[in-house]
Amino acid sequence: MPSSSASTVLSGKGQVVLPKAMRDALRWAAGTRLAVRESPKGLYLTAIAPAKTLDARSVAGCTGYRGPTLTIDDMNGAIRKGMAQRDARR
Repeated sequence: MPSSSASTVLSGKGQVVLPKAMRDALRWAAGTRLAVRESPKGLYLTAIAPAKTLDARSVAGCTGYRGPTLTIDDMNGAIRKGMAQRDARR
């Protein structure tokens, strides 16, 4: 995007209104989170990409496990067994 220039005013609350043409060009909608970085030449604003949120259902199938449902005790037992096997190899 080509560099552009405009002016704005700092409010008593420290708020700055970005000109609509710049917001539109950058596709910054209301609620866009911005990182503010100070440099010797001034301040730089960059949009922060929203974090992707996942729920348990969307990742549950990623384990690849197709067997019967296991209890926490079953899983802890398997972990202990694996650790004992690893320690025996050392």
